[in-house]
Amino acid sequence: MEIIKDLPEVFEEFAEQRKNSFLAIKKIKDQNIPVIGSYCTYFPQEIAMAMGAASVGLCSMSDETIPVAEQTLPKNLCPLIKASYGFAVTDKCPFFYFSDVVVGETTCDGKKKMYEFMSEFKDVFILELPHKQTEAALQYWKSEIIRFKEYLEKTFNVEITEEKVRHAVHVSNQGRIALKKFYEVMKNDPAPMNGSQLFGVLYGSQFKFDKEKMPAEIEIKLNIGAEALQKLLASPLVADKIIGGSEAVHHLETSYYDTPSFKLMYSGIAYRVRKNGSKYEATIKTEKEAHGGFSSRNEYNVDLPDGKPVLQGFKEEGFDTDLEKLIAGEPLVKLFTVDVERRLCLLKISAATTVELAVDRGKIISGITGNECAVNETELEIKSGTKEDLLAYAGQIANLVPVTPENRSKYERGMKLCGINLTRPAK
Repeated sequence: MEIIKDLPEVFEEFAEQRKNSFLAIKKIKDQNIPVIGSYCTYFPQEIAMAMGAASVGLCSMSDETIPVAEQTLPKNLCPLIKASYGFAVTDKCPFFYFSDVVVGETTCDGKKKMYEFMSEFKDVFILELPHKQTEAALQYWKSEIIRFKEYLEKTFNVEITEEKVRHAVHVSNQGRIALKKFYEVMKNDPAPMNGSQLFGVLYGSQFKFDKEKMPAEIEIKLNIGAEALQKLLASPLVADKIIGGSEAVHHLETSYYDTPSFKLMYSGIAYRVRKNGSKYEATIKTEKEAHGGFSSRNEYNVDLPDGKPVLQGFKEEGFDTDLEKLIAGEPLVKLFTVDVERRLCLLKISAATTVELAVDRGKIISGITGNECAVNETELEIKSGTKEDLLAYAGQIANLVPVTPENRSKYERGMKLCGINLTRPAK
């Protein structure tokens, strides 16, 4: 089977967020990695993983394409089915568009009708679900999974071994365990996030294609009032966990840059130059996601002789975008500056996990409007150990003092201060 790599003809009609989704999954396809799309949690993703494919859920959460779907499907079908088919037939869903095979299932007659029409323009494999919980039904379901395995082997000319399946099961189970532990943070009173933020993590986890890849940086940002912060720092929760000799105070002056047409921002890149004492460092950050104060991102750093931004050196750090080509001769201009005093220390929060506690106090100053806003935040970042330990520790803090998750980065707050919309308007 030839792997789908080209963007759809309607790509230029999309808003920036949807374009970025298309480009993100296109990176997967450019590596010759097949994508298997599915519409049901019964989908045995471990089989797809075992053949080296990425898997993604396809059920639609928007009604924008329902009118198109109703030109083909009966109007009395449920909105989920109509919306899903509408996104499929219009090429407006990046995950469906780049799916080399779509896996359907016989959960209802409406879906079966949708798959019938969908098979006219996409390779569709139907899993026949058993409708009873009996030993015979279990054996039937086992035979369906084997049939799916054999279909993938024939379609993509691969071999799916028992060893590969066992490894995929292990990776998938580790992900499920991590999510379960993440949910347990909601046992704290007060809860450190609301239900919609928790759902955002669950829903977003469906679109992580490399299940084994750990985030380059893991942190939690919290807003804590001055009195509450003093209480926290004096409590055994912090004072008894400080690693001796790790405490430090720095004055940081960080300036953020972009081109006049914001080519970096529209490419998902934040560029900064930081002065720490007499040292300068340029940093680019990409692909940030945040839910309830939790975020992960890629970060690339280059030492500088002075405070002038540079475009070279990031490739050597693993960044795969040519910045000079990207900005196409436009100059880099200073947008805003973050001026803070940062207090740091390392905390041993468990036998396995060490985190860095950073307390920032200062302000953000717009270089465009001259406006200012205060910075008052506490940040926890994993240095070694597990995300689950970090989340549990954040829950303990929330039980001790009032906290508010801070989902916005200093970059996002600075851009808002400058009056810059972080989303490119739809064409």
